[in-house]
Amino acid sequence: MKDVHIGLDISTSVIGISILDPEGELFDLRCIKFNSNKQTFWEKTDSVKKFMLDLSDEFNVKQVFVEENLQKFRPGFSSAKTLTTLAKMNGIVSFIAHDIFNVIPFNVKVNSARKVLGIEINRKAKTYKTKQQVFDQVRDRIKYDWPQKVLRGGPNKGKTIFDNSCYDMADAWVVCKAGQLLSY
Repeated sequence: MKDVHIGLDISTSVIGISILDPEGELFDLRCIKFNSNKQTFWEKTDSVKKFMLDLSDEFNVKQVFVEENLQKFRPGFSSAKTLTTLAKMNGIVSFIAHDIFNVIPFNVKVNSARKVLGIEINRKAKTYKTKQQVFDQVRDRIKYDWPQKVLRGGPNKGKTIFDNSCYDMADAWVVCKAGQLLSY
């Protein structure tokens, strides 16, 4: 069984998963997509547990890196309720990973992760969102067949774009790659 490190970008809609070998080479990127309209919070965590159990059958997970929770409320961004729900999800997913892989998850601050990898964010670019900037820089660094979708309606009908899960998988790669550098 192959030894790997995994990085997790946890949310209640999509969890991005990066799987790297211990030397930092990309093995795979995956995601868990939730159906927010049909799945309860606990059904989502059950999906995560099943995914992690399947991962443990496939790999010997030696380290888990998790994006650290936001520590303060920022006006204009997520509400206090959203931050609380995300923190709860982060804690439960971290516990599941600890329980299944028998490792202590290493929390990675997103700003430290970007800094150690040289990922720069242009805060003045109002229309160039942070997630898009991170995705573009990760896409320039790693070779991966990123998931795409064809728009089915609207003014861009028929246009092929990257799936939204790409942002979460890119963030998971940043967390894992930086976590490997920061934890040693």
